[in-house]
Parts: sequence; C-alpha cells; structure tokens
Amino acid sequence: MSYWVATEIVLTNSARDQASLVKKFVQVCKECLALNNFNTLMEILSGLNHVAVQRLKRMWEVSVIFSIQIDPSANSILFF
Repeated sequence: MSYWVATEIVLTNSARDQASLVKKFVQVCKECLALNNFNTLMEILSGLNHVAVQRLKRMWEVSVIFSIQIDPSANSILFF
C-alpha cells in the first residue's frame, strides 16, 4: 500500500493537486488513528515518506507541513 500512496502522488500532474492528495491521505491517517488501524496508518505514512514523494519540492512548498505524532512511551504501561 505504501507504494500505491507514493505512486498516486507522483503521477499527479500539478503541485496543487499533489498537495490536495497529500491532505486527503493525512485525513485518512487521522481516521485510521481514530479507529486504531495502526497497520494502514503506518503504510500510508511510509508512502508519504517515500523518497520519490520527498523529492517533490514544489508540492511540499504548496502544501502545509503535516505531522502525526505517535508517542510510543505509553506502550510499556500495558505490560506492567
């Protein structure tokens, strides 16, 4: 799925369309996080972090910087 995300973004023609597609994928990530669907969340984030997507400088200039922070420090609480 991560290659599909990267391919969809790279094959879009204009930087504005690429930025809107990234925003859409970020919305999907937020929904995955709300549904505790961490596998799909990480797949989409991997696609957004793919080198082919990161090289699209015009697209990143147009879009707003997105970050989804996952705090792994609370993971150990469940095991103690």
